[in-house]
Amino acid sequence: MKLFNLTPHQFDISNRSGLVSLPADGRIARVRAEYLVVGEIHKILIYEECALRVTSLPPPKDGNLYLVSKFAYRVAHLLGRNDVVTAFRDDWGDAIGLMCSKTV
Repeated sequence: MKLFNLTPHQFDISNRSGLVSLPADGRIARVRAEYLVVGEIHKILIYEECALRVTSLPPPKDGNLYLVSKFAYRVAHLLGRNDVVTAFRDDWGDAIGLMCSKTV
């Protein structure tokens, strides 16, 4: 299994043997939204978020997992992707595992 880091920075995580560093891949998975004007109040436009997508996320490929931000993970999961993971952090904010939406 291959793990690709689609965050903008090196990812450091503790494993059973010590610390593992995963360099940034160069692609950054980001959430993009589209909006629709649905009304106005006091001359202030009211927008509705009508579509979300994750950019720079490669198509699914057997054996690949993609490390993304927690927000990108949630959106990708809602869109049916189960090949994305995000950091699982302890109470101090240290990455101690990976969170996924299926058994890997």
